[in-house]
Amino acid sequence: MRVLFLHASREHTSEYAVHRLLADNVDPARVTCSFVQQKKLTLPPKSQEDTITWDFGRDMSLDPKPSKIRRATMMLRALPGSFGFLRRRVIEFQPDVLYSSQQLYEVYLGWLTSRLYHIPHIIHISYPVGPWLGSGILCILRMTPNLIACSEYVRQSALEQGVQTRQIETLLHGADLHEYAIPKDREWLHNLLGCPEICPIVLTAARIDPYKGYPELLKAFAIAHQQAPELRLAICGTGTTGTDYEVKIKQMVIELGISESTTFLGFQPDLPRVFSGVDIFCLPTQFDALPLVFLGAMAAGLPVVAIRSGGVVEMVVDGETGLLADPGDVNCLAEHLLTLVREPDLATKMGEAGRLRAMRDFEPGHIAEQWANILYRRLNIR
Repeated sequence: MRVLFLHASREHTSEYAVHRLLADNVDPARVTCSFVQQKKLTLPPKSQEDTITWDFGRDMSLDPKPSKIRRATMMLRALPGSFGFLRRRVIEFQPDVLYSSQQLYEVYLGWLTSRLYHIPHIIHISYPVGPWLGSGILCILRMTPNLIACSEYVRQSALEQGVQTRQIETLLHGADLHEYAIPKDREWLHNLLGCPEICPIVLTAARIDPYKGYPELLKAFAIAHQQAPELRLAICGTGTTGTDYEVKIKQMVIELGISESTTFLGFQPDLPRVFSGVDIFCLPTQFDALPLVFLGAMAAGLPVVAIRSGGVVEMVVDGETGLLADPGDVNCLAEHLLTLVREPDLATKMGEAGRLRAMRDFEPGHIAEQWANILYRRLNIR
């Protein structure tokens, strides 16, 4: 089977990394992959072997960054040439299927190319489905016979928007997690935070965004800190561009009286090293499709504290690899943090169970094999 991936939008979205992981780990005797990608996006050396670039009008390296209107104009101007390019690539590669994310531009390009050349189009959905995707995208999703959702939560959201059960199935994202499975190094992080190694550290790692549950995290930590003053909180992440939400969260830290025990580390390029010095990972995010940072924390052997929301429940097994609270229940979140601080043997046991689950159930080769089976079944190829 020959799969042509259409990546015409942005390079930093997680679904692109997931597609690359599928292509790199699938049995090449079963599936041959090729990528077309927006020109001037960063390509790792391995990707250059099977990727052809084209300017789809989505060059985000321009400085200053184009306005929304200018970006739309750039895409419209590039559209005739883009279709000509795709036609040539389809003739050269002879794909059995076009494969795209749910990104707006790619869905339209994939849908039109599919209809023009009678090639099945599979849309891999990595975000919850709802009106925010736009009426045009929702219409195409409802008409596309082959959809893959990154979590059962995303699949259910699609069904609620009119997608039929027969159209869509779930394939959890895989992740290459070996970089997180490194020895513990408490000294480095404790020195960075300026606290003794005896102090347990709670870590969160996510952009500072209203949907990531930062108010609940800070309130729960403040409650736990009153009973365990040695507890420290480290926050890895920066605010969403164009908002002042990070300022509001830092002000909340001051108002809750936890400034001396909370450290904002900003963006950390080496998360595995940060995780190696941590005791508990806590991220009470809501409505997340399948936040892969949880897999990194689990692979690092950390017990997880979170809430029952979105795809988190498909990653964290409550009572086995972590502890989950109901949305909005900050007292329960605080109690979970205290439980893991007071019972280090339980924390270690949950961390090891999480490591085993992450490395076994989300291993890229295992997920890629499931993906190939879905492709062959969906396209009736034997």
